Amino acid sequence: MAAFAENGSSPARTRHYLLFGTDICGYSRCDQSAQIQLRDSSFKIFQEACRSACIPPRLCRVEDRGDGLLMVADSKIGLEAVFPTFINSARAGVREHNARLARKDSRMRLRMALHAGFLHRDAHGFSGDAVNHLSRLLDAPAFKDRMAEHGAAFAVIVSADLYHDAASFHLIDPRIATPIDVNVKETRSRAWMLTSCGGR
Repeated sequence: MAAFAENGSSPARTRHYLLFGTDICGYSRCDQSAQIQLRDSSFKIFQEACRSACIPPRLCRVEDRGDGLLMVADSKIGLEAVFPTFINSARAGVREHNARLARKDSRMRLRMALHAGFLHRDAHGFSGDAVNHLSRLLDAPAFKDRMAEHGAAFAVIVSADLYHDAASFHLIDPRIATPIDVNVKETRSRAWMLTSCGGR
């Protein structure tokens, strides 16, 4: 017989995951035709990045967030697949999308956030503080400002813990990482922007 928490509800089923989030800059200012192109390309960019990094589809779930995506990947996936293969493939995908489009309003500027943490999964999807923190990383004003300063079409922000794990295994060169203060709503933390992952 299944055990229940003291309040009578089923206990949370928590697992550790890698989290990837994206946000298409200026999405709401695009017309609907451009939005369709941008959404379609963003899914294809993620699919190709997973293929390049040898991340099996069965080990990750992608959720549509309108102007962005949330991908939750099993922690069995090694960080060496993410740094740098997945990121480099996504950057190349944004460049290819922009190179083949004549209309400037259909060109993509994509922010990506990476984090890791424990989540609960149920029939409705995933929930937990890790998802909330990922959203705060994407919305960090300092991250947006730095991306705009560089005129970048693609930029990556990595949570502090994930950055330090990857850097300690020499998967990230500290010389390409810039500290970013994340001050969004109740969140006050430090993250790292991978400056070499911004492409024009």
